[in-house]
Amino acid sequence: TFLFAAIGSADIKPMLAHNMTAPTFSEYALSTKLTPDEVYTVELLIDRVRDKFDDAYWDDWIERGAARETPDYKPSFSPDHVRPAAAELQSLSSTSLQRLSHDERPIRDITALRYLPRLSQLALINNQVTDLSPLADCSELRQLHLNKNPIRDISPLAKCKTLEELHLDNCPIQDLSALEVLPALRELSLSVDQIAAFKQLKRL
Repeated sequence: TFLFAAIGSADIKPMLAHNMTAPTFSEYALSTKLTPDEVYTVELLIDRVRDKFDDAYWDDWIERGAARETPDYKPSFSPDHVRPAAAELQSLSSTSLQRLSHDERPIRDITALRYLPRLSQLALINNQVTDLSPLADCSELRQLHLNKNPIRDISPLAKCKTLEELHLDNCPIQDLSALEVLPALRELSLSVDQIAAFKQLKRL
């Protein structure tokens, strides 16, 4: 059950300390400091565009998907795929990273998304994302599906001024005040247990 509201008007060397922001997707992805959760998101993003530059993409497509549903799955990707994937990701405007099966490894870290400058539509449904700060760098984001994630803090979304449609169903969010400063927001989807927080908003 949910509430749906319509709102009125040379080789790149592995580099950088883990707590610093890499200037490009390639440099970030090739860092030796990535956590397994970061590696997994990079792997999925590369997989979203790999068919555009890798003729062998479909050879093990089914096997890759099945492997991600095994309990001991270790995320990985080929360094050779990073540069061509980075070129494709520069123009990627829409992608779904929705977890379709509860057996599939969930996404927990979305740092890699900050390197997608043209991203306007994103689905992260049914994952384990908690930190939304990388989305503050997605300056063209218009449609965002965050349903079924353990997100408590949506304050980074205050910087997403182009956001028009937002889905927060089944997220344990009690403070929606960040939405008050989103001038383009027109559609908001919430769970029934978030209605109290919605009523506390001064303006939308």
